Amino acid sequence: MNNQAIANELLKVAGSLISSEGYGRTTFKEMKEALGITSKLLSKIKDDLKKIQKGGTVENLTEVGAKQVIKGLEEAIKNQKKLLSITQAADRDVDTVKVAGVADTIAKQMGGLNRLRAMLGAHSFATGGNDFSFVFPNKQRSKGNAVQITLTGDDLYTMDFYNVSVKGRKKVASFNGLFWDQLVEVFEKQTGWFLKL
Repeated sequence: MNNQAIANELLKVAGSLISSEGYGRTTFKEMKEALGITSKLLSKIKDDLKKIQKGGTVENLTEVGAKQVIKGLEEAIKNQKKLLSITQAADRDVDTVKVAGVADTIAKQMGGLNRLRAMLGAHSFATGGNDFSFVFPNKQRSKGNAVQITLTGDDLYTMDFYNVSVKGRKKVASFNGLFWDQLVEVFEKQTGWFLKL
């Protein structure tokens, strides 16, 4: 693989993960494939660096350039691994997602999984027992692109809105003490997305 092929592979990986057309729709499987490609590229550049350090030459690559590329690829791999951990449930088909107990109740109160998928493009449905969370595309960073709804001990709900990215998860808003019939209204006001026609 020559350096031009490496550059093309990097552009393909970056494009698949951050293109505006695919915003918020990259699957877990695609992310794993991208991580694999990035890891292979890192290995290739490290091999090229060893060759250069032993006195050999590599077309269009210097020792300094190779070290810079390696540093960038290592950072990209670190970010891809963070993104994978955040969206580990993204590869599950919405029809096969099985939520139980509290999470099932919360999903139904929000309109159901199919409505969330159809109206929002929601994905990465997850539950931790007494909560339900999902990711949805939203370019308005102040509004969030993920929500976690938790049933509290007093039979009320807490809604936490986050911005989820390769850099991690940042809370942008939190609403406490909500009754079940307020969930949709609060979600719609916070995000600008509607869950009913």
